[in-house]
Amino acid sequence: MSLVKTPGRELSRASASFAQSVPLPPSPAAVTDAIDRQTRRFSASVSNLYQRSQIHEYSDTIRDVLSSPLAINVIVLIVEAYGLRKEIFKSGSVRIPPISSIKSDETTVYVPNLFLLLDKSFWAPFSLWSLTSVIIPLALAYFINLPLKTMHGHGHATRRAAAIQNTPSLQFDPLVFNVAKALIAYLVFAEHFNFLGLFQHFTIAQVNESVPGGYAGMVTGAGIAGLMSLYEAILKK
Repeated sequence: MSLVKTPGRELSRASASFAQSVPLPPSPAAVTDAIDRQTRRFSASVSNLYQRSQIHEYSDTIRDVLSSPLAINVIVLIVEAYGLRKEIFKSGSVRIPPISSIKSDETTVYVPNLFLLLDKSFWAPFSLWSLTSVIIPLALAYFINLPLKTMHGHGHATRRAAAIQNTPSLQFDPLVFNVAKALIAYLVFAEHFNFLGLFQHFTIAQVNESVPGGYAGMVTGAGIAGLMSLYEAILKK
């Protein structure tokens, strides 16, 4: 009498032999330990990669540079200058003809129009912005220097000059710079003070419209930088 092998019996035998060949963990705790080991290895590799990349050093350097009133003032001036550049130093299109040797098509490239540097349409608004946002506020911040007087109020002029030379940050008072910049921006661009006829009202309006936010943006930027300067002075006390 012959035995008939059914497919179900053969499938169960194959499953049993496969289960015996596959190594299974002895307990759920072993699975948890293996996952923890892999997690620790991954964390260690990520930490080593982070240390080798020196990202933390670069971030500390950037944070140190940006954590100063000077950096805030520079950022504000860059924003103003960029808005002014788009208005008075526009780019022109230059067409590069096709080159058969490299099988290139005709290309249009936009580059700054350097011929504008020879025209008063550039220098009039640029000089006005330079006077109101940089030159006059810097001059006032140099001569009206309250921190320097407070530090060396009873010293001689030679001691003050030596202090200025040894501490370049004391050469200009950042708070006076921003207060002067805000007042000048309001007088020139809100009240249209034209420096006794030196600048036209069209130039004043052009600078006011090109700078982001107009004179209100200039006053706001000066106010933010001034608060940063005052906050830094309070922390140094």
